[in-house]
Amino acid sequence: MKQVRNHLNRHWFFVCRLVLILLGCLMLISPEVGATYFRHGHLVWRNNGTNKVEFVLTMAFRRNSYQGSGADGFPVRGDIIREDVGRTVLCFGDDVCTGILYFSIIEANPAENWIVGMGGMQSGEEMITHHYDTAGEFIAFSESCCRIPNLDSSNSHINNPGGSYRLETEVLLCPR
Repeated sequence: MKQVRNHLNRHWFFVCRLVLILLGCLMLISPEVGATYFRHGHLVWRNNGTNKVEFVLTMAFRRNSYQGSGADGFPVRGDIIREDVGRTVLCFGDDVCTGILYFSIIEANPAENWIVGMGGMQSGEEMITHHYDTAGEFIAFSESCCRIPNLDSSNSHINNPGGSYRLETEVLLCPR
């Protein structure tokens, strides 16, 4: 009985090692996935009346992560994408967040595989408006995973490749 148990333990250990090795090999040979899509972001705001703020969220993404009207099926200038890859939202710092944002593509570079878009809560918007209930200090932010990995030195992130990102801005609304 002891010999059978030892044999089964060795067999189980061998199978587990084999599965881990195969998974490792698959990760090395698998094609690039769309989850590494984020390239750049910029978030600014302006007060547009009492506690009403307009945000401009400009972001750059991997072009071939999205469908568009280009001859190759990817976005070009003038297209609108729903950012479902990273599920980008904007949180206003007052426990309110948008739904998944749309981006109006303002620039595209097929050769370098990137697009730049301006975010909105509805298709075609290039600005996000939010009304705060009170004056005060808020940290508005957008964050997600999946920065471009450091695979190609001519087209990669130097800092935090493949990691998460967070864009934030301090919104300071003074009482009137």
